[in-house]
Amino acid sequence: MNSNRRGFTLIELLVVIAIIAILAALLFPVFARAKDSASTSECLSNLRQLGTAIRNYQADFDDRFPLAIDYWDRYQIDVWRSWDYYIPNASYWVQVLANRKDAEGTPFGGQIDRVLRPWTTSDKIWQCPGDTGVAGLTTATSTTIDGKPLEGKKMWVITRGTGSWGGTSYAYRTELGLHMKQASRLRIPAETNVFMDGSHYWHTRLHRRPGTTANDMNDYNKGSFDMLYADGHVRNVSWADYVKAWNDPMYRNGVYVGKPFD
Repeated sequence: MNSNRRGFTLIELLVVIAIIAILAALLFPVFARAKDSASTSECLSNLRQLGTAIRNYQADFDDRFPLAIDYWDRYQIDVWRSWDYYIPNASYWVQVLANRKDAEGTPFGGQIDRVLRPWTTSDKIWQCPGDTGVAGLTTATSTTIDGKPLEGKKMWVITRGTGSWGGTSYAYRTELGLHMKQASRLRIPAETNVFMDGSHYWHTRLHRRPGTTANDMNDYNKGSFDMLYADGHVRNVSWADYVKAWNDPMYRNGVYVGKPFD
């Protein structure tokens, strides 16, 4: 019995493979951008919820920011000593808060994610889906803390549950709480950062695993931060806007010009 059926030729198979490869090359970047966009959106949503938690805390504590520190400030006592001149006993309070490990579940001091826990609905809001690790903020990121290597480790899983370090992807502007002043006295709430990503390469502009601090600083302009401001709005900002939020109205060109409060 004769049959007219025949298989694909080698040329035809190669053409099909080439077409698939071309389509994949076109679609993969689109999928990657969509994933990045979803990650940024979820991260911004987390920060909005943290903004709500801050406002609920303030409703219970006379409009003041949480008396708490973030994971980083627990290990920056020497830095805080230089702040004593405009926040009285800042270094003392940081050391007190850093040692409140047995009371971190209370609203009266400790690491920020523990202090705000009664006003949040889930621990997951402290976890940025773009969190790929630690690097880029200080030279400490290229070493270890509590004997644990940091590079390439997601911030919120480094020691989650042990209480020694980490537990959140977001940094908190500790001095807002240390001033112990009412949020209504902020000079520029729309420009005052409260929470932000722990590093600059988690969203949109820079895609690679964390490396040494020096390498991260070489291309910092490609990075961006999701940030919560004191007036409650959130947005993804460039490195320049991130620095501006930290510096104004505190410093200009490295010179101290005033406090964030009136």
